[in-house]
Amino acid sequence: MLGYWSVDQNGRRIARHWPPEMSDPRAVLARSCPHAPVGIVASTAVVQKVGGFDPRFTSSKDWDLWSLIAASGARFAVDPALRAF
Repeated sequence: MLGYWSVDQNGRRIARHWPPEMSDPRAVLARSCPHAPVGIVASTAVVQKVGGFDPRFTSSKDWDLWSLIAASGARFAVDPALRAF
């Protein structure tokens, strides 16, 4: 998972958003969607295992997918190298 910065109209960083500790991803995802949509990397096998994006949704497809992945028992981790990219 990756974090991100909010920036003002001049490009100055004004707020940092880092993902929370994810030892219990199901609990975290049950409360909110704590990461930027572009900040998740998952293997094709994991995504296929849970059935991929649900085409019935018109929004929140990413949050639903991450919730399904968490429910499958997959582990989530913050990669410091990617977070700083």
